[in-house]
Amino acid sequence: MATMIVQKMRPAFDLGVSPRILNLRETASTAATTLSKGAVVTLSGGYISKCSTDPTAICGVAAEDAHNYSAVGDKNTIAVYVAEPGTVFVANVCSTSTTAATAITDVGKTYGIYEDTNGNWCIDKGDTANSRVIIENYVRNPDAVGDTSGRLYFRFMGKFCQLHITS
Repeated sequence: MATMIVQKMRPAFDLGVSPRILNLRETASTAATTLSKGAVVTLSGGYISKCSTDPTAICGVAAEDAHNYSAVGDKNTIAVYVAEPGTVFVANVCSTSTTAATAITDVGKTYGIYEDTNGNWCIDKGDTANSRVIIENYVRNPDAVGDTSGRLYFRFMGKFCQLHITS
């Protein structure tokens, strides 16, 4: 099997209509807080910021790079693909402890997520204790089952979707 290039997390498709995009206010940025396209983000105090590993409140995935504004203002917004149970995203599998490959048995399992050293958010096959995503399917062509760092289709688990109400 092949070793795939790790790509930015993004929406793959939506089970109803197109993935919902919101333009939300971003915080003033510094080099340490800059977020890039594909970053998993949270909404706090009315502003978007990058999540930490295994976040408890996921607003969505950045649809564009942050603008690196030095001050907060009304026009400082960033487009975000909203994390909702009907939106299917795609990301590479990785592991914080070892290399990871896709497997047919991944479908239906739940895993954690984390940002790798290159700023790409990945599905962490080594973390089933802090699950944030459920695997829908594996990506075919050019990926194949068994590829190292292959890609999987997933949904964020509803209880972690910040803009989703369950009751």
